[in-house]
Amino acid sequence: MESKRALVLLLAVAFAFVISVSLASADYVVLKDKNGHCRVIESTHKTPKTIAGPFKTKEEAVSAKEKECATAGATKEKEPGLLDKIKEKAQDKEKAKQELKEKAEKAKQELKDKQEKAKQEANEKAEKAKQTLKEKAEKAKQAAEEKAKQKAKEKEEKAKEKAK
Repeated sequence: MESKRALVLLLAVAFAFVISVSLASADYVVLKDKNGHCRVIESTHKTPKTIAGPFKTKEEAVSAKEKECATAGATKEKEPGLLDKIKEKAQDKEKAKQELKEKAEKAKQELKDKQEKAKQEANEKAEKAKQTLKEKAEKAKQAAEEKAKQKAKEKEEKAKEKAK
């Protein structure tokens, strides 16, 4: 009786073990998320996001992922020529950007030239003013010498008159 009981218990445990192993053995499926990224996960059932599977081995699932996601990633254009329009707009923006750079460089150069010209004119005016001051100083010196000579002459004449 004891052996029958042990045998039944052993069979029940073995049966439970076989069922749990078969239920626990998960299959691999390929999913695609809302961002369009594909991945392989271990799952016991298919989900709405499953694009391939179930597979018994992970290697099979990975190879299916490479095939399915390569074709799933290639989307058709909604509007023919849209990509060309976008590229053209990008080129136009780049061209406008380049033109703005050129205008800025030109304005910068013009400003630099104006500053240089103003500096040169200021230097010329300063030099002219310096020259004018030198001339006035020379005239004042000559006038002072003339006055000194005239005073000396007058003193000499007064001295001659007194001597007479």
